[in-house]
Amino acid sequence: MEEYDIKIVRSGKIRLQISERHDSDPAATRAARKLCGTDEIVEIWRGNVCVYSGRLSPTYLVWPVTPGKGGGLACR
Repeated sequence: MEEYDIKIVRSGKIRLQISERHDSDPAATRAARKLCGTDEIVEIWRGNVCVYSGRLSPTYLVWPVTPGKGGGLACR
């Protein structure tokens, strides 16, 4: 496992900075996607190496359930 620093930047200011251990660069990117919001820039660092810098589309942890749209909660 590697140590990663994740920085979330909004309007030129660091909104969040955390250090976490992840198995790989893609795993760190998935973790950052869960933390970021829209219009935020993400920087992911593994030591002195910048793994990712840019905008990630956020992953919403809760999706709205729409009855009858394949969500499995259609009322009948």
